[in-house]
Amino acid sequence: MIGVVKNIFFPKNELFYDLINDMSDLLKETNGSFENYLKSSEKSNSFQFENQIKINLKKSKTVLQQVFDQVSKNYVIPFDREDLYAITKNIYQLTEEIHLCVKKIELYKINLPSAGIEIIGLLIVEVIQRLIDLFSQLRQVKKNRKAKQIVETIIEINTELTEIEEVYYHTTDNLFNDELDLKHFIKHREILNLLMAICNKGKETLLLQESLLVKYA
Repeated sequence: MIGVVKNIFFPKNELFYDLINDMSDLLKETNGSFENYLKSSEKSNSFQFENQIKINLKKSKTVLQQVFDQVSKNYVIPFDREDLYAITKNIYQLTEEIHLCVKKIELYKINLPSAGIEIIGLLIVEVIQRLIDLFSQLRQVKKNRKAKQIVETIIEINTELTEIEEVYYHTTDNLFNDELDLKHFIKHREILNLLMAICNKGKETLLLQESLLVKYA
């Protein structure tokens, strides 16, 4: 009986951290596939990377459901329920936004590399990787370790996100000034906006990490 109560109040093996790590690992795989997709010139390879992203999205949704299930079964969790919900949902949504962007590039038959799209995409890949590195340090937040290092990383990522916005505005300005084909303009404009949706979700996720640091460190 004591063992049952202990399992309810104190989940074994830091279960929630493990589930967050599972989701971040899937995001890491997705981010790698996204990078390879942006760099690939072979259509067959593009399909392979797109399909892997789709598979990872389904897996991530399954892990997200596991997080919700465990929250309802355990009284003691490492963070507030709202914070845990938000961080795991944002990891899932980053994967979701990447999948949508790749899906639209394929739908519109945009040949990569294409001005602006590949540049912004690869900058986003770098930011997401740094966000993933921050996820791996969540265990340290409540132990008050590496707080200074985490703050410095957050500041650096914020700077990188600002740089991506500047590249986006510059690319969009060139698109308005130089593109004469209306169909081409509409397609590229939408893809650029989808890339910025990923960027904005990254910014939202970073703010969540910053909030966790302030509340729990």
